[in-house]
Amino acid sequence: MNPNNTISNEAMLGNTIPNEEIVRLAEKEEVRFLGILLKDKDCISDAISYGIEPTKRDMPGHFLDTKNSYFYELIKENYMNYGSILTRSAVDSLMDMQEGGTDEQRSSMKTLWDKIWNRHDVDREDYSMLRDHINDRYLIWQFFEIWKHGGQILKATTNHTDLVKGFINDINSLKNLDPDAYSLTMSIDEGIPLAMEHIAERRENPADPDRIKTDIKGIDDI
Repeated sequence: MNPNNTISNEAMLGNTIPNEEIVRLAEKEEVRFLGILLKDKDCISDAISYGIEPTKRDMPGHFLDTKNSYFYELIKENYMNYGSILTRSAVDSLMDMQEGGTDEQRSSMKTLWDKIWNRHDVDREDYSMLRDHINDRYLIWQFFEIWKHGGQILKATTNHTDLVKGFINDINSLKNLDPDAYSLTMSIDEGIPLAMEHIAERRENPADPDRIKTDIKGIDDI
């Protein structure tokens, strides 16, 4: 994780979903969602297994706000490494481990932790609703990025068949369209390296139990 891979909030919000109402809703709901994750390990585990991911440079993600995305990345990394919620002291430790982190970024994350922790509109019962809303915005952001290519098809004078096939393929590759808390989908390009890694691991350690560990307790227990 590198904080320098993020872009400014203004740049992100200005180039995501061209719907001001959706953007305003995201600004309210993302912080409430993070507030629940700060206090509930089961919700963190569910968010990870559900496929909630931080936003990367030039790529659609689950968070429209850069700081919220980076904060979720800290929550996720802390949970994956230590199986615990992100305390204020853990923020310092994780930030110290990052390459390229600045004092300003560390201070910003501490301030954001305080802001989120002290919110009074955070309710565990709202978790599923907020998670689904965040995922909906992720889908529409992906769709909008693909939809931009439609104009190129209309302007083209040749090769329309291949262009339309590519457009349909992009639509069919939307991530988290049908998320499942225990079974996520991925593209062939993502899946083949993982499959080969598993095959190599089984070949080198034939005596180990024949299962794939995810390091997410809820899934590994199943």
